[in-house]
Amino acid sequence: MAKVAGRLHIFQRTANWVMPKEDTPYSADELEEMRRDGSIATRLRGEALVGAELMSTWDDPELLGTLRTDALANLDIVKDPETRKKLYPQLPLGSQRPLFSNDFYPTFNRDNVELVTEAIEKITPTGVKTVDGTERNVDVIIYATGYAANRYLSVIDVTGRDGLHIADAWSDGPQAYFGVTTSGFPNLFMLYGPNTNNGCILSFIEWQVEYIVKKIRYMRDENIDWIDVRKDIHDRYNEAMQSDIQNVEVWRTVGSRYYRAASGRNVTQWPHKMAVYEERIRLEDNDAYEAHRVMEDILDAPDPHRN
Repeated sequence: MAKVAGRLHIFQRTANWVMPKEDTPYSADELEEMRRDGSIATRLRGEALVGAELMSTWDDPELLGTLRTDALANLDIVKDPETRKKLYPQLPLGSQRPLFSNDFYPTFNRDNVELVTEAIEKITPTGVKTVDGTERNVDVIIYATGYAANRYLSVIDVTGRDGLHIADAWSDGPQAYFGVTTSGFPNLFMLYGPNTNNGCILSFIEWQVEYIVKKIRYMRDENIDWIDVRKDIHDRYNEAMQSDIQNVEVWRTVGSRYYRAASGRNVTQWPHKMAVYEERIRLEDNDAYEAHRVMEDILDAPDPHRN
């Protein structure tokens, strides 16, 4: 936007940590070598997963120190001291989703860019007015305040057993067993559900797909019509989840509102390493579910022709 706009005003609510992005393009020779040797891509993916695993719970002092140093060196690109001060993060690293960019900070060195940190009072017919009384006239407003990461299934009205609505079941905040299924909602499976945000999301989704397919095969092989995770198992799992989250310092801070429901529950984060999730979700746990066959209802129904 800064490259095409005559004047760009960036209204900042909270300064975040912005690390440099390792984004060096592969050469034509490197790409050709990857096409010939598929193991190279596998190795690179493995290296990326190792990096994601290290950053999972933001509790490695050496790694955190390196990331802070890199982020502050990235911030030093901003020439104006006052602007640089406004961009300095006040929240602990990891308490909000971190950013990676090589273009963000250099933008503030342009003459046509202004950083505004005063709170917005209102949108006027011609621009944006901040609480200090300043109104900036604009032609276009790009509304970029993010999204509600702590909401799940918010655009679908899912109804479970006894007419229970998912919004009512989750009135205290979304929660699920392995982030895949919720008690009271038979055969409801989801990907990237509550408390499965961490590390490499692709890996989490792959493990969840494997888990769901395994449950479908179990139902097919046993002629089961529906399964529903037992409420005691579901609740115990989520109680342990909230307890474990409290052990991750950066998610106990006020800055972690990004991750929380209105009740205060952290509903997005997985509080352990990725490998722990993989190990647990691959365990056999069919006994954690109620399993039901429609034929059982038919056999148990009273015979209207019998006296």
